[in-house]
Amino acid sequence: MSAPRLRLPRIAVVITRSLDEPIGRADTLRAVLAALDGFADVTVLRLAHLFETARRRERVKALLRAVGAAIVGRPPALQCLLFDHGPSRRWVAEAIDAGGFDAVYFDTVRCLRLVETVRRRTPDARLVADLDASPPHHAELSLDMLRAALPSAAARLLERGRSRPILAYEAAALRRAERRMAALTQAAALASSSERDHLARRVAPADAAKIIALPPPVTLRPAPPPAPPYHFVFVGGDQRIHNRYSIDWLLDAWNALAPSTPLHIFGVQTRPDRPTPGVIWRGFVEDASQIYQPGAIVLAPMRLGGGLEATVVEAWARGRPVLGSPLAFGGIGMADYPGCAALEAWPPLLCDPGAHQALWTAAVASGQAFVAAERTPAAYAARWRALLAPVTALRPSSVRT
Repeated sequence: MSAPRLRLPRIAVVITRSLDEPIGRADTLRAVLAALDGFADVTVLRLAHLFETARRRERVKALLRAVGAAIVGRPPALQCLLFDHGPSRRWVAEAIDAGGFDAVYFDTVRCLRLVETVRRRTPDARLVADLDASPPHHAELSLDMLRAALPSAAARLLERGRSRPILAYEAAALRRAERRMAALTQAAALASSSERDHLARRVAPADAAKIIALPPPVTLRPAPPPAPPYHFVFVGGDQRIHNRYSIDWLLDAWNALAPSTPLHIFGVQTRPDRPTPGVIWRGFVEDASQIYQPGAIVLAPMRLGGGLEATVVEAWARGRPVLGSPLAFGGIGMADYPGCAALEAWPPLLCDPGAHQALWTAAVASGQAFVAAERTPAAYAARWRALLAPVTALRPSSVRT
C-alpha cells in the first residue's frame, strides 16, 4: 500500500477589480496570489459591481434591498451597495458552494453581501476577509466610484465641498460593515496594527480575537546614505483627522521656529490654503520616488494613534530616516528606534538637521533592519499561507492499495 498523497489546499480568491491595474489595491491582490502560487490550488472569482455589467432592473433591485435594510436600521455602505450585483453575487456563491474549497479570500469590505450569502449557503466554510485600510480611506474610494459611475451632471453634485455629509455617512456605514465582516468570517486582516486595534475595540471579544494585522510587503531599495542638503517631508491628506492634527502642528512649528530647511507636504488637501514660509505643498503624486528623494527626512508628529505605519515603513525601505513621535511607531512593535522623540525635543532637530547626521544614519540602519526581518514578500507570503491554508487543510487526496 502506498503512502497517502497530500493534495494542495483548494482556495478561492474573490476579487472586485482588475489585476491589471498598475498601482494601488491590485498590488496587494497580486502579492496575495504570489504568496499562494505553488502552495495552493487557487481559483480566482471576480465579483462585478452594479455599473459594470448589471442591467437597470438589477440596479433597482439592489436599491430596494438597500432601502429595506435601512428601514430595519441597517443602512448599507455605498461601496457594499455598488457590489450588491445580484447575478454576479449568486454566480460567485454557487461557484464557492460547488468548489469544495478549504478557504475563501474576500477582497475588502465591499464583499459583505457576498459573504452573507456564502455563509448562509456554506455555513462551515473557512472565510477570510482582507479589510485593507480604514473606513475613511474607503469612504473616499466609494465617492470616487460613484462619481465615475454617474452621469457628469449628477457627478458634479458630489464635488468635494458638497460631499462631506455623504463621506460621514459612508465612513459610519463602513464601520458597521467591518464589524459584520468580523462576525461572519474566521479571520479578518487589516493593513496595520493600529487599524486592527481600532476595529478590535469596536467588536465583541470573540470577534476581536479573529482580527489580525497583515501589512503589505515592501522591498528594500538601494539608496545613498542620508546626507545634506536635507529637506523634510510629510505624507498624508487632511481627510484623516490624525493627518490634520499633524499638519497643523508642523505649520505652527514652521511659523514659530522659522527653520531654514524646507518642509514638503504631499497628499490631497481639502482645507483652505494656509501659506507658511518654508512650507511647499506638493499635492498628490503617483510616483513615490518623488517623495523619498535623497536628503529627505520623513516627519511623523502623530498626536493621535494610527495612520502612518505604511508611510514609515515605506520610507525605511527606500533608505530614508523617519523622525516621529512615540505614537507614530506604537503599532509597529519596534523598540528603541533612534528617530523616536517626543515633540518637545524636535525644535533643534528641525532647525539644524545637519548637526544630527549620526541620528539619521542610525535611524535608516534600524528601519531597514526592521523591514528586512518583518516586511519582506517572503514573510508576507508565509503569513497569508498560514491564514488561508492551515495544516489541517492538507488532507490525503487518495489512498492506493
